[in-house]
Amino acid sequence: MSTYSVLPASLDLVVLKGDEFGMDLAFDISLASFAWTAEVFSSARTVNSNYPGGLATQGTTAATFTVNVVDAANGQLNLALDETTTGGLDEATAYRWFLRGVAPGAVTRTYISGSFTVRAP
Repeated sequence: MSTYSVLPASLDLVVLKGDEFGMDLAFDISLASFAWTAEVFSSARTVNSNYPGGLATQGTTAATFTVNVVDAANGQLNLALDETTTGGLDEATAYRWFLRGVAPGAVTRTYISGSFTVRAP
């Protein structure tokens, strides 16, 4: 039997508390007419008899990236967080992040997700 997976690409990020953060991303598709969101959220791990290996759950949104389409035709995006936003994140909290796009036709897909670690300067 075959498996078809639409899981997002994995990209773990590490930021320094109080610093600006930015990164450029490139996709193999045109991004024209896409709507983008990218968020950092708290994450909790539940371990019990139903989930002995643990289950990560999405908590509240801790930060929202500014998403700029740099070149839609060539699939280029920029994600950014300012220093005030990273300064408000807690080094002791487990975070995750995602980049989600809504394509023409209202198809929502999470393209990238991963851990989001905040370090003290």
